[in-house]
Amino acid sequence: MKVAEFVFEQCQRVNQLIVQSEFASSQLTAIAETIGDWTGAFLERGDVWPAEHKPTKASLEMAFDAFEISAHVSPRATVIRSSEDRHVQQLIDFVCSLAKVALIASSRIQECYTVTKDRVGDIDATLGVCLDQGQRRYEPRDNDSGLFGETVNFDLQTILASCERRVCCHGGCPTCLEALRRWDMPFCLSVIFDQRHLPPTFEHVLEAGGNWAIIASRKMMGRVKNIAGRHGKVQVTLHDGEDFGLITIGDATVCDALHGIYRWR
Repeated sequence: MKVAEFVFEQCQRVNQLIVQSEFASSQLTAIAETIGDWTGAFLERGDVWPAEHKPTKASLEMAFDAFEISAHVSPRATVIRSSEDRHVQQLIDFVCSLAKVALIASSRIQECYTVTKDRVGDIDATLGVCLDQGQRRYEPRDNDSGLFGETVNFDLQTILASCERRVCCHGGCPTCLEALRRWDMPFCLSVIFDQRHLPPTFEHVLEAGGNWAIIASRKMMGRVKNIAGRHGKVQVTLHDGEDFGLITIGDATVCDALHGIYRWR
């Protein structure tokens, strides 16, 4: 019941579960899998993953049911329908499917890395939103066409991994910028929830010939615009009633196109 109570209190915030233990345990597996199913979070499993202990799973499910009944609401359903979470996912999907995202900036990581097929799960923690393609919270679109005639038929994680995009903790270190320079009109994508997520500088990407596509919360949009306005052309689109919007920094025609399409979505 204590585990269920803690998960109940935190379920709106969790987007990834990392399971770590000194000894392999079927009870731990049951607890982790049940929490993952109930919250809809991305679950990063260990190399050794025993089968679930059925009695433990049943006990925890009963505890979750008890809290749902007592609260007269299903937090799990609330998470799945979270308008803020879904909107951020849709914006990331929108930018990645219509622009050439070569670089992702994130202060949530300690070391830069390349997005490969075996590391697609890392994107969840990097961007701060659950993008697990197995979860119902994300529904990939089919047959999207890029602005440059490039047809996209994959889920978001496959899009990011297909050309080995770089993820940079500095918003443009020398290694990541070198990868960015090999693209034609590339974008650096960043998700900014609060001031902690601001890149150290917007200049490096612009100087390397890239553009910024930033998904920012309403409270951070003015802050980003004030900082970025000193370095390049800034455009902002925010729909009424939504908590997140799109900011682009750069002079590429694709920036205008992104905002034009987004305004009419």
